[in-house]
Amino acid sequence: MSCIAGIGGGVKSLLARAASAERILVIDGCPLGCARHTFERAGFKKFEHLALDSLGLRKGACEVNETNIAAGVAAAMQLILNPTKG
Repeated sequence: MSCIAGIGGGVKSLLARAASAERILVIDGCPLGCARHTFERAGFKKFEHLALDSLGLRKGACEVNETNIAAGVAAAMQLILNPTKG
């Protein structure tokens, strides 16, 4: 796990860590996709992206409970275990 603000801020050590990562999972909590855009702007092209709103988990509008957490974890695991080709 790393700091998205550091990626956007161009912190060299965090950019190097991301560049050397075997896989990257970028998670966004709303449809604006700020985390995805941050990685793209930093020049990263190979990463998995999880948009929690696509699961019906809208930032500020869904309850934090075991069911919703499990849905987010299951979607993340699916992306990690079955990454897209690209």
